[in-house]
Amino acid sequence: MIVEDQLRKMREAKHVSRNEIKNKIIALVMLAIAALCAVFAYKQQLEATAQRGEVIRLHREINRLKQESEAARMEAAKLRVLIETERKKTEEALQKMQAKK
Repeated sequence: MIVEDQLRKMREAKHVSRNEIKNKIIALVMLAIAALCAVFAYKQQLEATAQRGEVIRLHREINRLKQESEAARMEAAKLRVLIETERKKTEEALQKMQAKK
């Protein structure tokens, strides 16, 4: 009876140690997966920060170009008005000259 008890305890000890080993291996694999996820998330965060900086730079450039194009439109409108007034003046001068003849 004592021998049978000892054999049973040894078998249980082996069985428990195998389960413990399996559990430890599973825990290590899960830890490795969690570490890979953390590294991937960190890399994604760095890339997002870099992209955000690029977006801000491009947004500033777009605003600057919008301001420049608006200034150019205003200048073109002024020039059109000047051309029109000069055209009217020359037409009036031509009519006066024709009227004198």
